Amino acid sequence: MNLYVIDAYGLSAVGDLVEPSLLKKALHELTDLVKDGRLRFPDSVWRECCKYLDEHGLGLWAKSVAGHLSTDSSTWAHEDEVLDQASDLVDPDATEYQTQVDVAKIAVWLQSSGHAVEVVTEDVGDRPDRMSLTDACIQLGLATLSTTDFLDAVLSFEYS
Repeated sequence: MNLYVIDAYGLSAVGDLVEPSLLKKALHELTDLVKDGRLRFPDSVWRECCKYLDEHGLGLWAKSVAGHLSTDSSTWAHEDEVLDQASDLVDPDATEYQTQVDVAKIAVWLQSSGHAVEVVTEDVGDRPDRMSLTDACIQLGLATLSTTDFLDAVLSFEYS
């Protein structure tokens, strides 16, 4: 059984991809995935969505289900691994906290615990200021998945 770690761009894309009349149904199924431990994201993802990417209310949804998430404190030990292997994931000039490192370290932690993990992201293609999460995942040996492919894999209905 695959576990999924989603970033803010992936979560925001859910609202763009799912028909508005079906969004409540999709969020119900995603809530079940969170409760089952199959969908994870760090607190920084819902904070980023609420602040910047919440056109469809997904940040509030993520905040509401965050109590079901469990993250072992040892994920912090994996931050060094992420930064050693994919240091360009961090924009050294950024003044805001960068959530992509949190997403990567949770995925590395889960994979090191023996789980099959896929990172759900729309963060593709390096930028002048930092590496994309997709490219960082390649360097970290993590599989990635587009939001469309993720929704196709986990939703029980046609969503678009």
